[in-house]
Amino acid sequence: PVLDTAQLARDVAGLVLAELKPQLAVTAADDAHTGAMVALVPSAEDAARLAVDGGEPADQLHATRAYLGEAASWSPEHQAALMTAMEQVAAELPPVEAEGFTLSIINPTGDSPVIALGVGGQTLAAAQDTVMAGLAPFAGSMPEQHAPHLEHISLQYTDDAGLIADLVDRSGQPVTFDRLRVAFAGVATDFPLTGEARTEAATAAALIAD
Repeated sequence: PVLDTAQLARDVAGLVLAELKPQLAVTAADDAHTGAMVALVPSAEDAARLAVDGGEPADQLHATRAYLGEAASWSPEHQAALMTAMEQVAAELPPVEAEGFTLSIINPTGDSPVIALGVGGQTLAAAQDTVMAGLAPFAGSMPEQHAPHLEHISLQYTDDAGLIADLVDRSGQPVTFDRLRVAFAGVATDFPLTGEARTEAATAAALIAD
Protein backbone atom coordinates (compact mmCIF):
# COMPACT_ATOMS: atom_id res chain seq x y z
CA PRO A 1 0.00 0.00 0.00
CA VAL A 2 1.01 3.62 -0.62
CA LEU A 3 1.88 5.57 2.53
CA ASP A 4 -0.37 8.60 2.95
CA THR A 5 2.16 11.04 4.43
CA ALA A 6 -0.37 13.86 4.81
CA GLN A 7 -2.69 11.64 6.86
CA LEU A 8 0.27 10.42 8.89
CA ALA A 9 1.20 14.03 9.71
CA ARG A 10 -2.37 14.75 10.81
CA ASP A 11 -2.39 11.65 12.99
CA VAL A 12 0.90 12.63 14.64
CA ALA A 13 -0.39 16.16 15.22
CA GLY A 14 -3.50 14.76 16.86
CA LEU A 15 -1.39 12.61 19.16
CA VAL A 16 0.76 15.60 20.12
CA LEU A 17 -2.28 17.70 20.97
CA ALA A 18 -3.86 14.84 22.89
CA GLU A 19 -0.65 14.50 24.91
CA LEU A 20 -0.50 18.21 25.66
CA LYS A 21 -4.09 19.04 26.50
CA PRO A 22 -4.56 16.93 29.66
CA GLN A 23 -1.70 18.91 31.22
CA LEU A 24 -3.07 22.34 30.30
CA ALA A 25 -6.00 24.64 30.84
CA VAL A 26 -8.11 24.53 27.67
CA THR A 27 -11.09 26.87 27.35
CA ALA A 28 -13.50 27.96 24.65
CA ALA A 29 -14.75 31.52 24.30
CA ASP A 30 -18.50 32.11 24.39
CA ASP A 31 -18.46 34.13 21.17
CA ALA A 32 -17.51 32.73 17.79
CA HIS A 33 -13.92 33.63 16.95
CA THR A 34 -12.18 32.72 13.72
CA GLY A 35 -8.72 34.17 14.36
CA ALA A 36 -5.67 32.85 16.16
CA MET A 37 -3.22 34.49 18.56
CA VAL A 38 -0.52 34.08 21.17
CA ALA A 39 -0.99 36.12 24.35
CA LEU A 40 0.08 36.57 27.94
CA VAL A 41 -2.67 35.98 30.52
CA PRO A 42 -2.89 37.80 33.86
CA SER A 43 -3.06 35.83 37.08
CA ALA A 44 -6.55 34.89 38.26
CA GLU A 45 -6.29 37.46 41.06
CA ASP A 46 -5.30 40.29 38.72
CA ALA A 47 -7.87 39.25 36.11
CA ALA A 48 -10.63 39.41 38.73
CA ARG A 49 -9.46 42.88 39.77
CA LEU A 50 -9.29 44.17 36.20
CA ALA A 51 -12.56 42.73 34.88
CA VAL A 52 -15.31 45.27 34.17
CA ASP A 53 -19.05 44.71 34.53
CA GLY A 54 -20.35 44.51 30.97
CA GLY A 55 -16.81 44.18 29.64
CA GLU A 56 -14.53 41.31 28.76
CA PRO A 57 -14.89 38.32 31.12
CA ALA A 58 -12.01 37.83 33.54
CA ASP A 59 -10.97 34.56 31.91
CA GLN A 60 -10.73 36.26 28.50
CA LEU A 61 -8.42 39.11 29.57
CA HIS A 62 -5.03 38.96 27.87
CA ALA A 63 -2.18 40.95 26.37
CA THR A 64 -1.66 39.82 22.78
CA ARG A 65 1.89 38.83 21.79
CA ALA A 66 1.19 38.07 18.14
CA TYR A 67 -1.80 37.74 15.82
CA LEU A 68 -1.56 34.53 13.84
CA GLY A 69 -4.24 35.26 11.23
CA GLU A 70 -7.22 33.04 10.53
CA ALA A 71 -7.24 29.79 12.48
CA ALA A 72 -8.50 27.91 9.41
CA SER A 73 -5.24 28.67 7.61
CA TRP A 74 -3.29 26.61 10.18
CA SER A 75 -3.36 22.86 9.60
CA PRO A 76 -3.63 20.54 12.63
CA GLU A 77 0.03 19.57 12.32
CA HIS A 78 1.05 23.21 12.01
CA GLN A 79 -0.98 24.06 15.12
CA ALA A 80 0.66 21.19 17.00
CA ALA A 81 4.14 22.42 16.03
CA LEU A 82 3.32 25.91 17.24
CA MET A 83 1.89 24.53 20.50
CA THR A 84 5.13 22.66 21.12
CA ALA A 85 7.19 25.79 20.44
CA MET A 86 5.08 27.92 22.78
CA GLU A 87 5.23 25.27 25.50
CA GLN A 88 9.01 25.59 25.31
CA VAL A 89 8.80 29.38 25.47
CA ALA A 90 6.58 29.17 28.55
CA ALA A 91 9.15 26.91 30.20
CA GLU A 92 11.78 29.59 29.59
CA LEU A 93 9.74 32.49 30.97
CA PRO A 94 9.09 33.03 34.68
CA PRO A 95 5.90 34.96 35.58
CA VAL A 96 6.08 38.40 33.98
CA GLU A 97 5.65 41.48 36.14
CA ALA A 98 4.28 44.55 34.36
CA GLU A 99 2.88 47.92 35.37
CA GLY A 100 -0.63 49.05 34.47
CA PHE A 101 -0.05 52.74 33.88
CA THR A 102 -2.71 54.21 31.57
CA LEU A 103 -6.31 53.92 30.37
CA SER A 104 -7.35 54.90 26.87
CA ILE A 105 -9.70 54.11 24.01
CA ILE A 106 -8.02 52.25 21.19
CA ASN A 107 -9.49 52.65 17.71
CA PRO A 108 -12.06 55.26 18.87
CA THR A 109 -13.51 55.91 15.40
CA GLY A 110 -13.25 52.35 14.10
CA ASP A 111 -15.54 49.34 14.17
CA SER A 112 -14.34 48.00 17.53
CA PRO A 113 -13.39 50.82 19.90
CA VAL A 114 -12.16 49.46 23.22
CA ILE A 115 -11.15 50.82 26.60
CA ALA A 116 -7.75 49.32 27.30
CA LEU A 117 -5.27 49.26 30.13
CA GLY A 118 -1.79 50.13 28.91
CA VAL A 119 0.89 47.95 30.47
CA GLY A 120 4.67 48.21 30.29
CA GLY A 121 8.05 47.53 31.82
CA GLN A 122 11.40 46.02 30.91
CA THR A 123 10.36 42.51 31.99
CA LEU A 124 7.36 42.63 29.66
CA ALA A 125 9.52 43.91 26.81
CA ALA A 126 12.01 41.08 27.33
CA ALA A 127 9.17 38.53 27.40
CA GLN A 128 7.91 39.87 24.07
CA ASP A 129 11.35 39.32 22.55
CA THR A 130 11.40 35.74 23.85
CA VAL A 131 7.96 34.94 22.46
CA MET A 132 8.73 36.43 19.06
CA ALA A 133 11.98 34.45 18.90
CA GLY A 134 9.95 31.30 19.53
CA LEU A 135 7.56 32.30 16.75
CA ALA A 136 10.32 33.03 14.24
CA PRO A 137 10.05 29.62 12.51
CA PHE A 138 6.37 30.36 11.83
CA ALA A 139 6.84 33.91 10.52
CA GLY A 140 5.96 32.87 6.98
CA SER A 141 2.50 31.78 8.13
CA MET A 142 1.78 34.92 10.16
CA PRO A 143 0.32 38.20 8.89
CA GLU A 144 2.28 41.42 9.25
CA GLN A 145 2.22 42.52 12.89
CA HIS A 146 1.24 45.97 14.10
CA ALA A 147 4.33 48.10 14.66
CA PRO A 148 5.29 49.34 17.12
CA HIS A 149 3.80 46.70 19.40
CA LEU A 150 1.13 48.30 21.60
CA GLU A 151 1.12 46.68 25.03
CA HIS A 152 -2.42 46.61 26.44
CA ILE A 153 -5.22 44.58 27.95
CA SER A 154 -8.65 45.19 26.38
CA LEU A 155 -11.18 45.73 29.16
CA GLN A 156 -14.45 46.83 27.53
CA TYR A 157 -15.55 47.31 23.92
CA THR A 158 -17.25 50.71 23.82
CA ASP A 159 -16.82 54.18 22.33
CA ASP A 160 -17.99 55.88 25.57
CA ALA A 161 -14.87 57.66 26.81
CA GLY A 162 -16.79 58.79 29.89
CA LEU A 163 -16.53 55.26 31.28
CA ILE A 164 -12.77 55.63 31.69
CA ALA A 165 -13.32 57.77 34.80
CA ASP A 166 -14.96 54.79 36.49
CA LEU A 167 -12.00 52.54 35.77
CA VAL A 168 -9.07 54.56 37.08
CA ASP A 169 -8.60 52.07 39.92
CA ARG A 170 -7.50 49.52 37.30
CA SER A 171 -4.36 51.56 36.57
CA GLY A 172 -1.39 52.42 38.73
CA GLN A 173 -0.94 48.85 39.97
CA PRO A 174 1.30 45.97 38.91
CA VAL A 175 -0.07 43.16 36.79
CA THR A 176 1.41 39.66 36.89
CA PHE A 177 1.13 37.48 33.79
CA ASP A 178 1.53 33.81 34.70
CA ARG A 179 0.42 31.95 31.56
CA LEU A 180 1.08 31.95 27.83
CA ARG A 181 -2.07 31.41 25.79
CA VAL A 182 -2.39 29.99 22.30
CA ALA A 183 -5.89 30.42 20.85
CA PHE A 184 -7.25 29.02 17.61
CA ALA A 185 -10.84 29.96 16.67
CA GLY A 186 -11.80 30.69 20.27
CA VAL A 187 -10.28 27.54 21.77
CA ALA A 188 -7.52 28.65 24.14
CA THR A 189 -4.71 26.55 25.59
CA ASP A 190 -2.74 28.04 28.49
CA PHE A 191 0.85 27.11 29.30
CA PRO A 192 2.05 28.11 32.81
CA LEU A 193 5.11 30.36 32.86
CA THR A 194 7.60 28.38 34.93
CA GLY A 195 11.08 29.60 33.99
CA GLU A 196 12.26 26.03 34.53
CA ALA A 197 14.16 25.77 31.23
CA ARG A 198 15.98 29.04 31.91
CA THR A 199 16.91 27.90 35.42
CA GLU A 200 18.19 24.57 34.13
CA ALA A 201 20.26 26.32 31.46
CA ALA A 202 21.74 28.74 34.01
CA THR A 203 22.60 25.84 36.33
CA ALA A 204 24.26 23.93 33.51
CA ALA A 205 26.26 27.03 32.50
CA ALA A 206 27.40 27.52 36.10
CA LEU A 207 28.54 23.90 36.32
CA ILE A 208 30.48 24.22 33.07
CA ALA A 209 32.09 27.44 34.31
CA ASP A 210 33.17 25.73 37.52
